[in-house]
Amino acid sequence: MTSSREVVCFYCSEYAKVVKDYQMNPSSNDRETFTPRCVLHWKYECGKCGDMKHFNGIAWCSECKTFTCLACAEERMVRKEFLVYDYHYEIPCDTCGRYHAALDYAEYCGTHPFQNGDIQPEGDISVWKPISQGVIESQ
Repeated sequence: MTSSREVVCFYCSEYAKVVKDYQMNPSSNDRETFTPRCVLHWKYECGKCGDMKHFNGIAWCSECKTFTCLACAEERMVRKEFLVYDYHYEIPCDTCGRYHAALDYAEYCGTHPFQNGDIQPEGDISVWKPISQGVIESQ
């Protein structure tokens, strides 16, 4: 939940326009940026190169428990409308080679590591659960 003084995550506010009950989280990055992002839509560390990437440029392998980014693998683009997009990337895991959806589409499908319990988010944020049409409050 955000207070009137907090800057709201750009992506949360965009998703709330198309998803009933999508809760908005406060931005965790530079509040002067054009696209302020919350913890859910911000930095994830690639298991191969160690670079920090935002959520639509990295994928999670729930079997290998690792992230792989677009710069470290040859992704494939999948045309599919969801949330505010008309495509997403699938990125092969650097460890097992299986393709996984980037985190923007994973969140839409309910397979984001914050949604499935693989990773606990830092801070107090709300994580949308499309499967149950509810929200998980992080502790």
